[in-house]
Amino acid sequence: MTSVLNHKETKDFFRSKKYFGAAESNVIFVKQEMFGQVNVSGKLQMATRTSLAMNPNGSGGIFSALKKNAALINVISSVEQVHLIDVLNVESKVFDPQAIGFSKENDTYVVAQGVKREGSEDAKEAVNVFVINNQGKKHFEVANIQKDEREAKNEDGSLKH
Repeated sequence: MTSVLNHKETKDFFRSKKYFGAAESNVIFVKQEMFGQVNVSGKLQMATRTSLAMNPNGSGGIFSALKKNAALINVISSVEQVHLIDVLNVESKVFDPQAIGFSKENDTYVVAQGVKREGSEDAKEAVNVFVINNQGKKHFEVANIQKDEREAKNEDGSLKH
């Protein structure tokens, strides 16, 4: 999934890397939708006096993109495994056999990979966050995490999230 901001560059990059070993016909690029940008108070932001500031709709936009793209619907209905990676996670490997194997072995619908955030510099980085708490596992988009919460620490000084 790309956006209008990086679609051509992403396709060119995959082409230059020979689609990471996959057949070109097996790689589909989908532009994610754009939506109005809001500030932390939920107010719409303007790019100019007459136009709304727009942003790609985030990692979760893959699900609405899947519904609207006939090529993806055809592929998904005819394959056993689909591997999606989030560009915000530089640790994710394209067509990672361990992630795909883990999903298959554990009969899971979704596998998400992440790295533990440890230092104060990690706390400042604008990344999506996975949280395990009393209510179970949760995923938070970076846009939905306030700075103070993203940098919150436990009593021992480790990052809370």
